[in-house]
Amino acid sequence: MIVLDASVALKWFVDDEPLVDEARTVLDDIGRQPAEYLVPELFMNELLAVLSRLPDATTGQVREALTLVETLGMARVANGHDLIQLDSLN
Repeated sequence: MIVLDASVALKWFVDDEPLVDEARTVLDDIGRQPAEYLVPELFMNELLAVLSRLPDATTGQVREALTLVETLGMARVANGHDLIQLDSLN
C-alpha cells in the first residue's frame, strides 16, 4: 500500500508546482491500480483547503478536482493508530 499525501494530489491541478510530471505519473498509476493507494482521513480536507485558496480558483473547479479524486477508488484510512499500523509503514 502507498499512502498518498495531499501535496502530491495538488500537483494534478496546478501546473507550476515542482515535480508535476512525477505527480501526474502517480495519478496515472492510481488509475490503473487504485487498490494499491490509500489516503488518510484528512486528505480531502487538506486538498480542499489548498485548492480553494488558489488564485482564480472557482467553486466549480474545486468541485471538479475533488470529484476526480473521490472517484479514483483509493481507500481511506483513519488517522492515528489505524494509519500507523499499516504494513507499508513498518
